[in-house]
Amino acid sequence: EWNWHHEVICNHVQWMLEDWRRATTERGFKQRCQNLAINVCPASLKSRIIMVFAPAWMWLRVPTWSVLCSSGHSGQP
Repeated sequence: EWNWHHEVICNHVQWMLEDWRRATTERGFKQRCQNLAINVCPASLKSRIIMVFAPAWMWLRVPTWSVLCSSGHSGQP
């Protein structure tokens, strides 16, 4: 179910992507946030929001945008 933390994650990711776009098109614009750490419990849709929904949202606005993603597991082996 959609909850308040999903909205917060989406808003922060959108804010960062919009800043990135402005930084690449406007001379002298500096991104307000360079890094974003999202700490929420497992199975809270963070991967789906960041790795699926956010790129789709960005590609609708900037079709030439490309992204390189990596993922890691910090749990015990």
